[in-house]
Amino acid sequence: MGRPSKLTEETQKRICSALRGGNFRSTAAQWAGVSPRIFQEWMRAGKDRPTTKFGRFRGAVIEA
Repeated sequence: MGRPSKLTEETQKRICSALRGGNFRSTAAQWAGVSPRIFQEWMRAGKDRPTTKFGRFRGAVIEA
């Protein structure tokens, strides 16, 4: 069993809030406690699996 994902509702809210504030994606991710590499992995996973929490995350990021 793997380690639990850091992608939580709170993490998503923090990232989207930072993006709406005009920050770059890498800065928003770091501010929420996530590495930019993991952020990119989540975005790729969301594109590949749009009905998962990663897909919802990707949609929220694009909207923000």
